Amino acid sequence: MPPVALFAYGTLMLPEVMTLVTGREFRAQEAVLVGFRRYRLRGEVYPGIWPEGGAETTGLLYQGLDRQALDRLDAFEGEQYRRQTVTVKASDGREWRAETYLLDQRWLAALSKEEWEPAWFLANHLEAFVRACEPFRVPQAGKNPA
Repeated sequence: MPPVALFAYGTLMLPEVMTLVTGREFRAQEAVLVGFRRYRLRGEVYPGIWPEGGAETTGLLYQGLDRQALDRLDAFEGEQYRRQTVTVKASDGREWRAETYLLDQRWLAALSKEEWEPAWFLANHLEAFVRACEPFRVPQAGKNPA
């Protein structure tokens, strides 16, 4: 499988989370996904996106993901999300085909009408969220898993 791009709009925008889940760092730049809005999920601190005319969702475009990274991200996102190819506009002005995680329709009732704000998440939930993600951490080469 050739390397692919990933558009991240929620917790995966944060290097702490992306590196924890994939075990690697990827080149990234800001990007916008047109036609989708980012909302909080009821009872959760992370978002989902859903199609909405005239909306735009900002995020990060990661480049160079391989099958192993995508498999780990698929497991991390779980059954609430489905991976789909979208077109995003990167900060360099180029359009990219990228994978992203859309809220699965079965979970639509969990979508609130409250927009998810990265600054709110960083200020209030990052540390606890990263701790909760520890089971997804990729063991580092030469180290025993905890």
